[in-house]
Amino acid sequence: MYKGKIVMNKRLYISLICSFSSISFAETTHEMIAECQFDYDDFNFCTKENLSKYRQALASRKNNFDSSKILLNVGTPQDMRFVAIDTQSGVVFPLSDTISGYIDEHQDKKIKPPIIQYSIRSKVLCVEGRLYAYRDAYEHAKVCYSIQDNPYARFKKEFSRVATPVEIR
Repeated sequence: MYKGKIVMNKRLYISLICSFSSISFAETTHEMIAECQFDYDDFNFCTKENLSKYRQALASRKNNFDSSKILLNVGTPQDMRFVAIDTQSGVVFPLSDTISGYIDEHQDKKIKPPIIQYSIRSKVLCVEGRLYAYRDAYEHAKVCYSIQDNPYARFKKEFSRVATPVEIR
């Protein structure tokens, strides 16, 4: 009788934990987004559509970046806008850069998609291509990003460049 009670209590405890964690992620709101919009950038990471994408990713995707995060493009395939979603806390960390493919010398047509490299075993997202953030544009560059400590950021962390982009040709 005593053993059965322990097993029952463990099952109840585990089901309660699962219920609470899925409830909190199912109700992801703009308060869980580290930054809704960057200065002089029209892209809004806190739209209803993007909030829905974050909820869907938390409910259906496995971690694919930095051991406990989901890397997700909420932009378009042509103009990528990445976020890293911490699956333990539900916090969404947007990346300020827009990443797109290489363009021709006339700058009117994309000739090659960007190269995107990341893994669940790495804390770094590295990209090659065209990068744009307000007053900071690179036509053909390589740069890496990671979640870094920042005592002034909303959640004391931010998704930002590890170093200055390097122009490549």
